Amino acid sequence: MSDPNRKARIVLAGAGHCHAEVLRRSKLFTSRGHSVTVISPDLDHVYSGMAPGLLAGSWSRRDASLPVAELARRGGVEFIQDRVTGLDPAGKAIRCRDHSPIRYDVLSVNLGSETTLPASSETRMWPSKPVRSLVDAAARLESLLRERTSGADPVEVAVVGGGFSGIELAANAASFLGDRGVVTIYTRALAPSLTDHPPCMRYVRRALDRLGIRVREGVRVDPTTLVADVVLVATGITPPAVLREFNVPLAPDGALPVDRFLRVSGEEDVFAVGDCATFLPVPLPRVGVFAVRQQPVLIHNLLARAEALREAGGLENNDTVSSLTGHQASHSDHGLISFQATGPYLRGMNLGPRRGLLFRGRWVLTGAPAWHLKALIDRGFIRRYR
Repeated sequence: MSDPNRKARIVLAGAGHCHAEVLRRSKLFTSRGHSVTVISPDLDHVYSGMAPGLLAGSWSRRDASLPVAELARRGGVEFIQDRVTGLDPAGKAIRCRDHSPIRYDVLSVNLGSETTLPASSETRMWPSKPVRSLVDAAARLESLLRERTSGADPVEVAVVGGGFSGIELAANAASFLGDRGVVTIYTRALAPSLTDHPPCMRYVRRALDRLGIRVREGVRVDPTTLVADVVLVATGITPPAVLREFNVPLAPDGALPVDRFLRVSGEEDVFAVGDCATFLPVPLPRVGVFAVRQQPVLIHNLLARAEALREAGGLENNDTVSSLTGHQASHSDHGLISFQATGPYLRGMNLGPRRGLLFRGRWVLTGAPAWHLKALIDRGFIRRYR
């Protein structure tokens, strides 16, 4: 028999792009009597699309962050400021560093990704992910520039990795330092994903040259051996190491394997999105656009699963869930809807104030127009949550 008074406890582990939208629309859950709890180590979440601009001083942390704690307060959601340390799927509880285990009926994991630092890494090193580390890197650059009173003692920045992230970090650091700094990129290959886009590659190389950035290609370096005031490590991203403490089988890349419903394999009540998940039907590039596209599917499926649990063994009212979320569910798989990872997407780079690159297919926009358009899109995304 269904119990209309039974409510499900929905727990959000992490506060990335997808979970920000769940918080923004939390009344979909609370109006049905369910409770929502979000766990995040930070009161805000630095948006990856704007993070490189922190190094150039293009915007402040507040300008580039999703106000997680404020979204939770506004939506009647419990906010727990803590770091997730593991999962007990049998006991249906999330473990945290400082808080006692947090029980859930339905769980969603959105813990992002990380860049691995050497075991002997020093305080002068900052990884490109998690992006909140770039807030501290930006503060260090500013501090060094104040300490060095003349260009005779330039601030030296080494960037390890020449992919999109490494190029953006180098360009924004160089823009901030000007002629009082020296920025060098160390990489095996510069922007390998642009090899099929000659106009884009030419623009990137020209922009780096104009900024005075040295590029050392064909090299593999140990970041700890580099002589520099600041070392930014952008050697690629991996799922967070904490997933090894989740007591569920992981995908070969160390992420949580999810099906077309964004549900973790073998776990009916656990979902995962963004960089910490591997989409089993077709592995996806770890870029923010897919996390944004997953938002409506995640919201629908979390609510559908919560309603199924309320029914105490029966299926939820699919028509009610569909009317609330605006998506039509199938009558299989407990009313869940599938995520369709199709369609091209806009790719872009922030190469410092008024230097940008945007492209989609063969369409390319460069320079100040590209920078301003990207900034307009990014600010619009942040504004949605403020």
